[in-house]
Parts: sequence; C-alpha cells; structure tokens
Amino acid sequence: MLGGSLGALRLDELTREVAAILADRGDLQILVSTGPAHEPAFRDLVRDEPLRVRVLGSIERIELALAVGDLALARAGVGTISELTACGVPSILVPYPYATEHHQDANAREVERAGAADVVDEAGLTAETLATRIMERMDHEAARRAMSDAALAWSRPDAAARVADLVAGVARRPGR
Repeated sequence: MLGGSLGALRLDELTREVAAILADRGDLQILVSTGPAHEPAFRDLVRDEPLRVRVLGSIERIELALAVGDLALARAGVGTISELTACGVPSILVPYPYATEHHQDANAREVERAGAADVVDEAGLTAETLATRIMERMDHEAARRAMSDAALAWSRPDAAARVADLVAGVARRPGR
C-alpha cells in the first residue's frame, strides 16, 4: 500500500481492516508505506504468519519494492503513477478526493483507460470491498499480467529527458 511521500491515513486504516480480513492468506504479503508521521500508529500491523505484513514510514528505493510487488493499492499522484507504470505494477488506485481540481482522479482514470489500473472512489469504500477487489486481482494472474503489460506500454520513463531535450531545442533556436 503506497500513500505517497506523506502517507494516506485513510488507506492505512483500510489496510489495517483488509489485513484482518485476509489474515489467513499465507500466500500473500502486504507492505504498507504509511508516511513517516503515521508509522508508529500502524506498527501493530506487523506479523509473520499466515499473512505477512511489513510497515515502513517511507521506502527509499521504491523501484526495489515495486520490482517484487504483484499489485499495488495507492493514491494517484503523478509520482506514484509514474513509478507504478514504469515498473509495470498493476494497481488499484484510490484518488485523494480533496486533491486540487481532482487531478488525482484524472490521473487514475487515464491509467485505468490504458488498462493498467482499477480505480475505486474513496467515498463509501469499505475494507470488505477493497479486500474483494484485491483478491479478484491476486487470484487472476493473467489479468494482472495484462495490466502490467498495459502499464509498461503507457509509461514514459524517459519523460524528463524528452522534456529537457525539447526545452534545449527551443533555447537553441535563432532569436532566443
């Protein structure tokens, strides 16, 4: 579960309940990135069996965590979307409902249209609904593989370099 650099308290709370629902699933692991301020409040989630749960305040090498992930539950900020798609991780996105001009919803819907994510609105979201969504994806490897392929196809990991080249090209124009 990824809540961005500051965490996502509501998603952390839902993950606590989801972990209780999925507690007997020894075939799953959950990594919760709470944001540094919320980590102490969720340390009690840590367990080893049958469901394995780890809690971190932040993840410095997110690409390493995503490399071993089969599915992400996350907010839909541009950084998170970029990381998930560049690493080809299928996702369930829960856009932050109070984001300026609902930009996270727009981000999430774009990735959903590409086939790389499911989007769930936070309003009325329950742990039972979320656990069901997670298990629908986890129990269907072919669907996750298709989402992963779609994420990689949609991703633009070279976007910063492309923008820099564009700016440099404009700056080199005569009369600038």
